[in-house]
Amino acid sequence: MRCVDITRFGCIFIYMDNMETRFELEQLLLNELIFLQKKKEEYWNCHPDNPEGIDPIAEYNKTVHEIGVLMEKIKNLNGYHGDI
Repeated sequence: MRCVDITRFGCIFIYMDNMETRFELEQLLLNELIFLQKKKEEYWNCHPDNPEGIDPIAEYNKTVHEIGVLMEKIKNLNGYHGDI
């Protein structure tokens, strides 16, 4: 038995002669790769070296405002005046 360390999944024990387990491990590794690629893209959107990058503070404030507007619309729906 061999222990393989995968960043988000902890240790996974596999039998190297078990093809089904190897396939599952390959799927976990590919999923981790996709996750990290998306994470890298998100960071690049805010990276100072990105000439087309977004301002994370402005985006955060914009999102907070949009959340407030939506919460107000939900409260006003059918005359509801309680807390959300």
